[in-house]
Amino acid sequence: MFLFLTAFTQAPGEVPPAQDETLFKESKGVDPERAKEQLQAIYLKANKTQTLFCACDFDEGKQLDPAKCGYTPKRAKGKRARTMDWQPAMTPFQYGKVLKCWSERICKRHTGRPFAGPKCCEKVEPVFMRMQADMHNLFPVIGELARDRANKEFSEIKGEKRKYGQCDFEVRRQSAEPAENIRGDIARAYFYMSQQYKVPLRKKQEDLFIHWHVTDPPDRWEMDRNSAIEEIQGNRNPFIDHPELAERVKDF
Repeated sequence: MFLFLTAFTQAPGEVPPAQDETLFKESKGVDPERAKEQLQAIYLKANKTQTLFCACDFDEGKQLDPAKCGYTPKRAKGKRARTMDWQPAMTPFQYGKVLKCWSERICKRHTGRPFAGPKCCEKVEPVFMRMQADMHNLFPVIGELARDRANKEFSEIKGEKRKYGQCDFEVRRQSAEPAENIRGDIARAYFYMSQQYKVPLRKKQEDLFIHWHVTDPPDRWEMDRNSAIEEIQGNRNPFIDHPELAERVKDF
C-alpha cells in the first residue's frame, strides 16, 4: 500500500495547507556517484562533517578517527572503520523490489544468460538510477557500520548491548537500531522514498516511523540540507517542510 493523503478540513482562522500536487516533484539526479560528490560538498560547505551514526567527524578525503568520537571498531585493523561512505536510509534491496527488473530476468549477459537484480535495473530502468542518486535518501555513515547494517531494516532492539564503544547503534539479525536523535531523519527519508517512488511500507514499519517522526522533529540542519539538495536536484522532501503531512497519511 502506498502513501495516500487524506482530505484536510481547514478550521476557521487556520492557514490553509500547501497544495499536495505542488509538494512532490521529480528528482533531476541520475548519477549516484556524482550525487555523493555533490552531497559531500554540501556537508563540507555547511561545516556539518559528522556521520549520521556515531557523529564521527570526517574530512574532505572521507577519513575519520574513531577514537575521537568514542567509536570502537569491531575489526581493529579494518580500513572501513576509518572511512566514511554515503549510505541510503532505504536501501536498493528495499526500493528495488517495486521494479520488474529486480525480480524478473529481463536482462541478458554477454553469454545470452538472462538475469535480474540491481545490475539489470541499472541497465534498463532509469527510475532505478534516480532512486540511487536521490540525495534525500543518502547519509554519511562509517564504512564499517554501512557494511554491518547492509540491508537490515531499522527497528528498536530491546536489551541489545552496544558493540561499537560509545556509539549508540545496535545490530541484531536483520535489524538495526539508530540513536534516538536521528530517528526522525531516517523516518522522513523513508516517507519520502515511499511517496516519491511508490515503495510500500509494512504496517509495523509505518507505525514505527510515524512515532520516530513525531518524537524527533526536523532540526535546523535537516531543513538547511533539504534546501541545499533542492538547489541541485530540483526537489524537496515535503515531510521536512510540512511534518503534519505524516498525520494526514492514511497509509504508505
